[in-house]
Amino acid sequence: KEERIFLKHETNQDAKSKETKDRQKQMEQKQLKTSEETNVSSKITKIQAIMNKIATRQTTGAAMKACDFGQNLPIYPRECSTINHMRRRVLCDTLNDFEKASATQSFHKLAMSNLERWRKDAVTHAASFESVSKNRCSDQQPNRCKVEVVPGDWGMVTLAYTKKYGEMFAVLNMANAYRPGGGYAWGCPAQEENMFRRTDCHFSIDRSDKDVVKIKSSDVEYTSAMTNFLNGAEGKVYLDTASPRVCIRGPEDITTNDECDIGYKLLPEESVFPFMELRAAAVDRRGCNFITKELNQKYWKTCAAGL
Repeated sequence: KEERIFLKHETNQDAKSKETKDRQKQMEQKQLKTSEETNVSSKITKIQAIMNKIATRQTTGAAMKACDFGQNLPIYPRECSTINHMRRRVLCDTLNDFEKASATQSFHKLAMSNLERWRKDAVTHAASFESVSKNRCSDQQPNRCKVEVVPGDWGMVTLAYTKKYGEMFAVLNMANAYRPGGGYAWGCPAQEENMFRRTDCHFSIDRSDKDVVKIKSSDVEYTSAMTNFLNGAEGKVYLDTASPRVCIRGPEDITTNDECDIGYKLLPEESVFPFMELRAAAVDRRGCNFITKELNQKYWKTCAAGL
C-alpha cells in the first residue's frame, strides 16, 4: 500500500513538472511571437516613413550638386579605351547637365511642357477616333483594359507612348535591392544603370537621408528598411509620383564605327519627357538550384524542336 502511494505521488510530481514545462514553453513561444510582431511592426513603420517622404518630397529650387547624391562618382575618363569608360563619361556629362539646370529646373519645366502639348494632341486624336468608332459595331467594349507588349528600349517605348496618350507613365526600374543604382557609377550595362545614365534618377538618392542609405568609405548601400521596401516585403514597392524623373538621352548604340561613340545622344528639346520611377527588385533566385536537370533537358528539347 505504501509503495502504491509512493508511486502515485511520484506520478503526480511528474505530471506537475510536465505541466510547468508546458506552461513555460507556451510563455516562451508567446514572447517570441510578440517579439516577431514588434519587429514586423517596426519594419512597417520604417517603410511607411520612407513612403511618406517620397509622397511629400518637393524640389527646393536651389542648385544641386551631384556629389551630394547617389553613389561615389567616377573621375571623368579622358580616354575611351573601354566601353565602361565611355559609359562613365556619359554619366558624368548627364549629371553635369542636370546640375546646371537644377537652379531653374529647366529640364523638368521642358518635360512637363512637352507632356501638356502631347496631352492636347491626344485629346484631339481621341475625339476624332470616337467619331469614327461610332460607325463601327456596337458590341465593342470602350472601357476594356488594353495591354500592349512591344519590343524596344525602355526610354524610346516610354517616349512613344507618352506622346501617343499624353499621359505620364510609370516605368519599372529593375533595381538592385542593396546598392542604389546598382553599378551605374562603374559603367555596368544593365537596365537600371542605363536609366541612371540617361535621367536624373541619381538625384533621387539623398546621401543625407539615413532612413534610405548608409554611407561607407567606398560605397553607398540601402538601409535594411529600404531593401525590404524594394523587395516588396509588405506588398508595396517604391513609386515616386511626387517628383517625376526626366529623360534627356536616347539609348545605347554600340553599332557605330566610332569606338568613342556608344549612342546616348541628347534628345531634341521637343522629345524630353517625364516619367514616374517604379523602383522594385526582382526575386533573387541565385543559388536556389531551382533549374533541375529534367527542366534543363526539357528546355533544350523545346529549343531543338523550334529549330
